[in-house]
Amino acid sequence: MVEQQIVKQAILVVDDEPINIEVLCNVLKPDYTVMAATSGKMALQIAHGEQALDLILLDIMMPGMDGYEVCRRLKSDPVTSTIPVIFVTGKGDIEDEKQGFEVGAVDYITKPVTPPIVKARVHTHLTLHNQNQELAQLNEEKNRFLGMAAHDLRNPLAVLLGYTELLLEGS
Repeated sequence: MVEQQIVKQAILVVDDEPINIEVLCNVLKPDYTVMAATSGKMALQIAHGEQALDLILLDIMMPGMDGYEVCRRLKSDPVTSTIPVIFVTGKGDIEDEKQGFEVGAVDYITKPVTPPIVKARVHTHLTLHNQNQELAQLNEEKNRFLGMAAHDLRNPLAVLLGYTELLLEGS
C-alpha cells in the first residue's frame, strides 16, 4: 500500500523582530510549512523563489522597506499578485488598517497576536485562496471546452448554410 504524503501549504512570516517570527512560527508550524524573512527585500526574494507561497503574514514597521511597500510590490507583480497578504502589526489605528487594505492586504491582525485568531484567519484566507485557484482553473477548462465546441459546430453549420443558400437560389 502506497502512502500519500500530504503537502503542507507554505506561509511566509515577515517581521524584523525575531521574537515575533518565533511566536507566529510556533503557532503555524504544526499545520503549515513556514518560512521567515526579516526584511522586505528578503520577503520579495523568497516570494520569487522556487517554493510557491500560499499566504504571507507581513509586519508594517520594518527598517528599509516597510510592509506597505512590500505589499504594493507583491500586488503589482503578476508572479506574486495572487498571494494573499495579512498584515500582522502593532499599528492599530483605523487609518493604518485602511491603508493596509488599500495596498492589497486581505486582512489585518494587531499585535500582540492571539494564537486562535491567527490560526482562524490564516485558515480562512487559505481556504479562500484555494477556492479562487480552483475557480480560475475551472474557468480555464470551461473556456477551452467552449472553444472546442464552437470549432466543432462551425463545420456542420457551414454545410447547412451552404445547402440553405442553394435551395434559396434554386427557387
